[in-house]
Amino acid sequence: MRRTASVLIGHLTLMGLACTAPGEPTEVEPDAGPTAGLEGPSLGQPTPSQIPEIFAPGLVSTGMAERDLAMTPDGNEIYYTGVLGAGFDFSAILFVRRVDGLWTKPEVAPFSGRFKDLEPAISPDGERFFFVSYRPYDVDGEKPAEDEDIFMMERQADGWGEPQRLGPPINSDRPEFFPSVARD
Repeated sequence: MRRTASVLIGHLTLMGLACTAPGEPTEVEPDAGPTAGLEGPSLGQPTPSQIPEIFAPGLVSTGMAERDLAMTPDGNEIYYTGVLGAGFDFSAILFVRRVDGLWTKPEVAPFSGRFKDLEPAISPDGERFFFVSYRPYDVDGEKPAEDEDIFMMERQADGWGEPQRLGPPINSDRPEFFPSVARD
């Protein structure tokens, strides 16, 4: 079932590209849809060079507002922001992963899709995932966030753990953006 791009429940359609919601199965069909021919470490593209090229056209780059790409160190997962709405009023973190050498269709990341999330960053060791969110301050989602904060999750055996809002001095009473992390 397809739904409009402004709702991240069920399927998300971005310019004709269907993204599955968290928890929905994704099957890789080698000769069908946007994953056709997208294999290997660069999603079927030539090795990056000095000449700029659109990244994974039709899969990650759809002509909509995709931004903030991050890749796990093993090269098997790519996370990026999909911005929705005419005024960029909502965003979610989407991802694709390599399964048996082929890339899956984009999915809304299991931790995203309910709140405005953006700007994924993965630590060089692949053990921590940082992102910006407007998540509420309480568990029930009753007290809305007053600004953007940086959240962090740790790698678990089955994916990423629960997002945790970072405290001071990282987050403050002002908006925080563009997380990054160095090896040290």
